[in-house]
Amino acid sequence: MDLHVLLGPRGSGKAGRAVARVREAAASGGEAFLVVPGSVDRARFLRELAASEGGSVLGVEVGTFDQLVERLAGSPPVRRTDRSMERIIVRDALAVVPELQPAAAWHGFTETARRHVDRIRRARIWGGNQLEQALDGLPGGSRGAWLALEREVSRLLDERRLRDDAWHEARAVAAFRRGSVPVTDVVVYGFEALAPDRVELLERVARLARVMVVLPWRPGRVMSESEGAVGRARVYQRASDLRDAWRAKGAFIEEIAPDAVPATLVAWLGSELYESHPAPLPGSVTPERMATDVRFVDCCGGLQEVDEVVREVAELAADGLHWDDIAVASASTGSNDDMLLAAFARAGIPARLQSHRTARDTPAGRAVHELLAAIVDADPFRLVAALRARVHGISPQRVDQAELDLRAHRHDARRMLLTGSAGSVLPGTVRAVVEAHRDGRPVLDAVRSLIADLLPHDLGDLELLRGIVASFDGLSVAAGGDERVSLADISEAVASFPLAVPDRSDSGSVVVTGIDDLHSVRFDAIVLRRTHLAGFRARVDDEAEGPTAARDLLHLAVTSVRRRLRVVRQVAGADGGVLAASPAWLELRRLVPDAPLRARRLGEVTVAPGDVRLADERAVAVAFARGQGLDVQRVPAQVDAELAVAQRAPRRSIDPDSELARELAATSFIAVTSLEKYLVCSAKWFIESRLKFQDADADRSNIAAGDLAHGVLQAIVAEVRLDSSTTAGRVLELALAAAPEVARRVDRLRVLDTARIEQIARQGAAVLIEELEWATPDSIEVERTIDSRDPDAIFPGPVVDGVEVYGRIDRIDHYGSRALLHDYKYSSTTRSEAKLIGEHKLQLLIYLLALRAPGQRLDPLGGVYRAITTDPPGSIWGTMRDELVEYGVIGARKTAGVHDADSLDAFLDTVTEILSGGVRALKAGVVRPLESAAKCPSHCRLQTICRVGEHVA
Repeated sequence: MDLHVLLGPRGSGKAGRAVARVREAAASGGEAFLVVPGSVDRARFLRELAASEGGSVLGVEVGTFDQLVERLAGSPPVRRTDRSMERIIVRDALAVVPELQPAAAWHGFTETARRHVDRIRRARIWGGNQLEQALDGLPGGSRGAWLALEREVSRLLDERRLRDDAWHEARAVAAFRRGSVPVTDVVVYGFEALAPDRVELLERVARLARVMVVLPWRPGRVMSESEGAVGRARVYQRASDLRDAWRAKGAFIEEIAPDAVPATLVAWLGSELYESHPAPLPGSVTPERMATDVRFVDCCGGLQEVDEVVREVAELAADGLHWDDIAVASASTGSNDDMLLAAFARAGIPARLQSHRTARDTPAGRAVHELLAAIVDADPFRLVAALRARVHGISPQRVDQAELDLRAHRHDARRMLLTGSAGSVLPGTVRAVVEAHRDGRPVLDAVRSLIADLLPHDLGDLELLRGIVASFDGLSVAAGGDERVSLADISEAVASFPLAVPDRSDSGSVVVTGIDDLHSVRFDAIVLRRTHLAGFRARVDDEAEGPTAARDLLHLAVTSVRRRLRVVRQVAGADGGVLAASPAWLELRRLVPDAPLRARRLGEVTVAPGDVRLADERAVAVAFARGQGLDVQRVPAQVDAELAVAQRAPRRSIDPDSELARELAATSFIAVTSLEKYLVCSAKWFIESRLKFQDADADRSNIAAGDLAHGVLQAIVAEVRLDSSTTAGRVLELALAAAPEVARRVDRLRVLDTARIEQIARQGAAVLIEELEWATPDSIEVERTIDSRDPDAIFPGPVVDGVEVYGRIDRIDHYGSRALLHDYKYSSTTRSEAKLIGEHKLQLLIYLLALRAPGQRLDPLGGVYRAITTDPPGSIWGTMRDELVEYGVIGARKTAGVHDADSLDAFLDTVTEILSGGVRALKAGVVRPLESAAKCPSHCRLQTICRVGEHVA
């Protein structure tokens, strides 16, 4: 056996040895094959071969393991299956296996079944105990059903003349038996570890040709002096494991001497943390090969989650792990990946995105998939929204008009999709696909025409669309003809169309990846993120199936890590409230019940500057410490310089000669919410509105919940309140019917599950049920603007010191010429009239001021805030005229916020004075923090920005 294994650390010249080996083989007249993980690595080595001394040579081929098998098989040109084609074959085969029909109803089962069938078919080729191992790993208790599915898949592959991986491997095994292979040298590079079937393949090739396997040598843990080591000597346990494993196979082992490994810098911002060790859950079972060190880290908010991930990675590196021994994994890539990579860059940690990306991860591919998925779901609103993508080349104004047309006739939207302005915006090719899908006719040619009609914006888009169209021929063959390819098959094929990505190799950087990618690569440490409900969503139609569908991924994450697992999850909102546990979190707690929990106490962060190593956090840590009266020693000169600049910076007002000051001085229109924020804290307003800084602890799910509650109320309020015979049951029925449609529109990130949507709908219904005893208004308007620039506005906004304040009123109830204004608040407590002024809750008061303008036809009855989640629901607070007693809006005993006509005018005069002072300060460019930190809102997390100079002083 000629099997040569080369072990070496990162940067030791392994790639050069691999190139030299294949060039040497080609120069001697042989046929060399260099095996690399993927197409990106293939392009890299082709460039290196061409650029190396001697120029290009014949007799060298670079490809993947699958291409090596195809070369060894010596097969004629045949149609090789891809994953989309195999899914169609398995889908058709499942129809004749009744035992698997219940499971086949699950959205993701076809892909699961495809993997198991592929494993069984390949295990039969290699013999030994691999088939028994494959059968032992099957889910469910019926081996017979799975074997029947495998036989049916084999029959369909033969019937449709398709050749999968197992067929090519069988041809390769036949070549081994004949004692001849078409290569003289095989070099394998870029893999950390090889699967058993690949090792078996290389062993058999080594009996007939020369084989070199180049593997990265990696250090093991760092032993302390108490363990008998001298100083901090490194013990290369993993290298010895590799040597022993390959020597047992008869391989010759060669090692490249390792270079000195530089010490890793600790990177962590200290905080007040506590550890708790919960008792094991009853009946829980710890999986085999569980990581020896598993911990859960609680945080809150997407931005803070990113920060916690960076700190956890830095802590792991400080304990001796190399960057490329660490993976940051999530259920799906694409969620905050750019933000996470930017955070790693700021911290000086090398990191790269490593995931098997698909067409859906690109703008052009996502546009095609979103359009097809909308047609499959028969969702007219989603379809029209998909036409906003630039590849369609449709004017946004036309799409807006079409969407307005649909929403104006939402109850008849599906029928109107092909008519009116909504139908006119559809390109002819899109209309053809919609009609073919609706009529049950073949859609493949129509989709080809649709894609050909798109407008790619660069060569990358063009090549992607060409590749997608080329894959359709395989779908047709796999399904047995164009007429058997459904639009759902095409949509799924587009979503899973693979893009070229680099494999892990030994790049010396932290890998940001999806859990799926852990199937083939194992790491010493894994930081698992986005396990909250919004980020960890299994592909299931029913939320109740989430824990079951996620079990395989989570078990993989737990069992594939060698030494340490960290699970960072969002657990609290901006107010410190605990979020509901997601199915992913509950399943993790079942898998590893004994893992300790580390939680951050919000608002009680204690900084230890001596422990801070992240460059972008040092100045903040020192400023905090000095602000608390601590004497900080050995502060780097660069940090002192940064703080000196911050202290000298004008924090109390904007430079009057600056462009921003001139812009503020010329202000003639301002949104009511923006003016409210300015009055509360001008520094917070400036940071958020002008610097576009997002609160790291903001709970995004509350925003979606509030939008959903507003949308449900706006959709049904007129029908409920204008019909005096409406019952409570009818109100609840309307709310539950409207909620799914509104949720699809406002919850773009799907942060709300089915149960939460129903709960919010019931809360909205409860608000209107409380109103059933009120007098029936003459008419109701919703979502009306006050803005002189808007021709559809109900009236202009009030003008204060030459600045018009504009906004949008949630609801107006008309009683003759009198009007009652409503503003819904999802999470809010009722406030007294004094607090309306003291806390600058002036939105409705500003709208009432607009009604006092000369020439207005409406007489204001008041403005009421409606707190949706209070008990009782819909509690009213605000400013009201006493006439509302006769309408049943307020009770006879209520006095807070109740005025007669004269006292209401006097109260609004006070509001006008407050607004006038705020507008003058805004136009003068006054931007400053509040007088003391004690007056800052409890939910604000911006003191590190606006008060850093004060801490230094």
